[in-house]
Amino acid sequence: MANRYEEVLKEYGLSENEVRVYVATLKAGESSVQKIAKNAGLPRTTTYHLLESLLQKALVSFVIKEKIKWFQAVAPKRLIENIDDKKRRLQEIVPD
Repeated sequence: MANRYEEVLKEYGLSENEVRVYVATLKAGESSVQKIAKNAGLPRTTTYHLLESLLQKALVSFVIKEKIKWFQAVAPKRLIENIDDKKRRLQEIVPD
């Protein structure tokens, strides 16, 4: 089943490592980069860069607690909303 999730997330436009970090963040809940990196099996610095990429794609958010960033994945349902929003915007510019 996990492979199916990975395939779909790749079709959504995520790289293999972005998928690993998103899934690790989703499973961990609000977590530090260190914990997400460990769960994703990636170096901390790589994970931080991937989280920044996921932030730009609005797939994770963060809060700062005691000078440390704690990341949290957005709910998978939000991915569907993102696609619906993109579809709506495209329909607005495509001539009839």
